[in-house]
Amino acid sequence: MKRLFIFIFFLMMTFHATADEVGNTTFVTEPKAEPLFTSQGGTRYWSCNGFVNAKLIKIVYSEMTTLAKAEKIAAPTESLCLYSIGSIALGGQAIPIFQMDYYVNQASMEQCLYNDSCLDFRAMTFKISDGKLHRQYMLTSAQKKQMRMACIEMTGKVAEANGGCP
Repeated sequence: MKRLFIFIFFLMMTFHATADEVGNTTFVTEPKAEPLFTSQGGTRYWSCNGFVNAKLIKIVYSEMTTLAKAEKIAAPTESLCLYSIGSIALGGQAIPIFQMDYYVNQASMEQCLYNDSCLDFRAMTFKISDGKLHRQYMLTSAQKKQMRMACIEMTGKVAEANGGCP
């Protein structure tokens, strides 16, 4: 049964990959397509393809792979990229969070999505810092007890090599 669900999930990812809601923008803030998955906490997931700019997907994958290699942790799998939209409550307001999530393998993705628990987390969050859009990376390895964050401007300039965006 689990294999059937996984097959259907990837079939849906392929279908969503043919949709191109992003056009020439950086990422979609209000997708029209139904999400592939919604977590218990309400975070919605789509395939990165069609919802994040294709050039940016390649850049994020490359930067994330470089960070993983520098930390000597598993690199993400290029084909396992999901775009997520969630929120965090601050001061009684729901602040949206737009993020690209990569997974090191299929089992890791399933654990993250279905158990709401990630041992190997590879994420890039779009973040506004000093009035400009940045890419904030966070990579974790529970086994190695490691976490690495970095902040990169959309121009490619490193704003913070060893921490989150200011």
